[in-house]
Amino acid sequence: KKMIGNNTSIHVDSVDGDTSVCTQIPENSNYSDIDFINNPNQTKPWTYAVIGSNSLLTRCGFYNFDDTSAVKNAWGIYLEDKKNIAFIQPKFGNNGVSDIAIVDNVKNITIINPISDNGSSIDIEPNNLGNIDNINLISGHYSAIHVLENNYTKYGIGRVNIFGCNVDLLELRGGIVDCTGSTIKYVQGSWYPFKDYE
Repeated sequence: KKMIGNNTSIHVDSVDGDTSVCTQIPENSNYSDIDFINNPNQTKPWTYAVIGSNSLLTRCGFYNFDDTSAVKNAWGIYLEDKKNIAFIQPKFGNNGVSDIAIVDNVKNITIINPISDNGSSIDIEPNNLGNIDNINLISGHYSAIHVLENNYTKYGIGRVNIFGCNVDLLELRGGIVDCTGSTIKYVQGSWYPFKDYE
């Protein structure tokens, strides 16, 4: 539940016969200064890291969580049914769909100053119920922030707070997004049934 590294790298790969590569950090964890690096030669779909609720990760990196499938199923971090997690200066590189995916039943997530060569990316996209609320993005450079509701989860995303961030692309399809002290270069969205932002 507590791992303190000193520029430590942990290389992860699929287990023989498994169809996925997954790093799992348990609930109530306090991890710092550890990089999780997926084997770039593996070709398994569904590669990601799962972080348990009520956890604090400081300067932890997630790299090469990618796959070669035509429709990628790979993320640096994948959050579903999680709450009360803080990431302080998380590090990312060469991940598949995005660096962080937030899908269903996720609340009280704080991400402070993520680090990536080209800017971090985050997908807030319900798969089913939604029930996503209080997502706090504080400082750092984001290449893309996608807040995506669909017709089935029209009110599935609660508040997303963006404080002091530099964002290349903010894609909005619903949800309640509050941007304060941030620079947003480009905003796009296809709203259903109408455009409802200011």
